[in-house]
Amino acid sequence: MELTYTAGFAQIPDPIKFACAQIVRNAQANPALNVKTGVLNQMRLEYFSDTLLDTTVQTMLAPFAAQKVA
Repeated sequence: MELTYTAGFAQIPDPIKFACAQIVRNAQANPALNVKTGVLNQMRLEYFSDTLLDTTVQTMLAPFAAQKVA
């Protein structure tokens, strides 16, 4: 998985790395995932549903997610 990270951390925090790994695992477990293949050893996700962002991933990313202030 190629990840472009622009949130301002000098080093990617471990919870974000673990969340990315879990998203990849979830994608591999979803046989109906729509992907576009560019090269044999690479794939590009065209879209995915929120099923890849399960509660485990959401919990790991919660401290890094922007919160809307009313």
